[in-house]
Amino acid sequence: MLNICMLSSTSITYVYFLFQGVCPYCGVFYGNLGQHVGLYCPKNPNRQRAYHCCYCKFRSCDRATLLEHKATHVLARDFKCEICDSSFFTRQRLVRHMRYVHLLGTNPVRIYTCDRCGKRFRYHSHYDRHLTIHSGMSFFQYLEECIRVQNADDDNSDSL
Repeated sequence: MLNICMLSSTSITYVYFLFQGVCPYCGVFYGNLGQHVGLYCPKNPNRQRAYHCCYCKFRSCDRATLLEHKATHVLARDFKCEICDSSFFTRQRLVRHMRYVHLLGTNPVRIYTCDRCGKRFRYHSHYDRHLTIHSGMSFFQYLEECIRVQNADDDNSDSL
């Protein structure tokens, strides 16, 4: 996004057009006008160059940032998982892998595993929705059944 402080005195019209989404240089409507004017509009003499990664869809206005990003594609993966031999560019990625995949380290993530098929879920709500596949009923029917069983259990515990 362009910084309004960087605009020249003749670009008051630009600020007006910014809210309408019409480029002041080429006159075409854009949803992301700031990005269009700053990076892509060929009629804007002050536009910044966009540097594109040749390995993925990453873009940057700064060449140094692009070179730093490209290094992640070609550098050796020095951080290796001792459990499954996966390798990562950064220690942070390895730590995240250990938390999510192997449930190790500080503050491991709780994973819900289906007893029938072994599929794993990070969120209990996704696990509940998955269980409907094995039960043969819709998700809402499954929820009604769970509530009915829970209410019946509550009634039985009250009578004791």
